Amino acid sequence: MAELVEGFESSFGLELLSTVHWVLEHEKPQSQAELAANVYGWNGHKTRFSPRQIALAVDVMTEKGWR
Repeated sequence: MAELVEGFESSFGLELLSTVHWVLEHEKPQSQAELAANVYGWNGHKTRFSPRQIALAVDVMTEKGWR
């Protein structure tokens, strides 16, 4: 777990990782655009995450075997 959150240790980073992971696991988006829309649809607070940050979270989870 510590390896996964490396670089995402702030509350913002942890929220980003956990949100993206939840959406991927429970809503099964079929594209990056759908993933971002699902994240943003969760609540207005999630619009702080840029599409680039969301994609980075996916890349890290994939690289570390969490996806």
